[in-house]
Amino acid sequence: MKRILIMAVPIGSGHICAAHAIRDELKKDGRFDVHYANAFEWAFPLYGPIYQTVYDLSVLYFRPLLRFFYNNNSLAAASFHSIPKLHEILIYRLEELFEAIEPDAVIATHFTPTHFASVLKEKFGYKLFVVITDYHLHQMWLNRAVDVYFIGHEDILNDVYIPKWAQGKFVATGLPVRAVFEQRIPKTKARELIGVEDDHPLVLVLGGRIFGGPWIRLIKKLMALPINLIVLTGRNNWARRRINKLIGRGKARLSAHGLVENIHHYMMAADLVISKAGGLTTAESLVAKIPLVFANSLPGLEQYNERFFLDHDASFVIDMKRAQTQVWELLHDHNLKKRIENFYRLRKPHPSRNIVREIETSLY
Repeated sequence: MKRILIMAVPIGSGHICAAHAIRDELKKDGRFDVHYANAFEWAFPLYGPIYQTVYDLSVLYFRPLLRFFYNNNSLAAASFHSIPKLHEILIYRLEELFEAIEPDAVIATHFTPTHFASVLKEKFGYKLFVVITDYHLHQMWLNRAVDVYFIGHEDILNDVYIPKWAQGKFVATGLPVRAVFEQRIPKTKARELIGVEDDHPLVLVLGGRIFGGPWIRLIKKLMALPINLIVLTGRNNWARRRINKLIGRGKARLSAHGLVENIHHYMMAADLVISKAGGLTTAESLVAKIPLVFANSLPGLEQYNERFFLDHDASFVIDMKRAQTQVWELLHDHNLKKRIENFYRLRKPHPSRNIVREIETSLY
């Protein structure tokens, strides 16, 4: 039985969701002893909290820093050498974890554990697989020690610089999503499961933990439409309470919820989902064929994700000034719906299974 170590970090939810999706698929196979680790818990003690704090503050208050970080070509080029060297210093107790598991393969769903694993690869002799969790390849993911990269679509390689030593290492499997998103259920059944009883269109807004003023303004505009308007705010209880205070002030039947276990039912019940362009939310929508459009995406990778789908004429970005008209047209204009069909054409069926098959082929 081959031993697999999957590593992620809690920067956003997507990296962890991808890791869990692969873990669940590997366990189905029966030929793997699967372990999961949050890399921050084994690294230098202050590294994870500092990284998380800087990221959160950048998202909330210093978004130009995110734009600088992901759009700076000089920084990206330097990352080939400087970032792996930095992780040699930060690795701390991670070697203890590898000694306990003795993995035959390591799977990383973020570039931080990618570089950690690269430091120890020669000593432990495992294969290193990396899942790029966006529809853009940022240079910080690249490391000479990686054996295979799994990417969401082959076209993301068209507009980025790939060093010669990395060429041929990319496999377009789709981004790994939980199995529940592949178990498509009829929209009428999904609406019943979440308690929507009338025939009005259902618009679902996914804001998540970062749910500030622009999202509230968007919701206030959409309240003027005769629709079911459901907002999922994740762990942001402040936003949930504020939105629920708006109930009854417009034509929309409005409700807001925090974390829900059955988010796939909400997404499958929707006639339109509005979300920032997170890699895993986008991948889940693709696999389940859910009509997704974008709003309020973060600078950097999320806006690169937007650009990928816009370049393929495969989605929309909601314009706050004309949000009401735009959403109503998306719900009713057949010609506009054709762009959503283009969105579905970019899907890769069974992405988690595709990744596991590639790993099986490599290890066995």
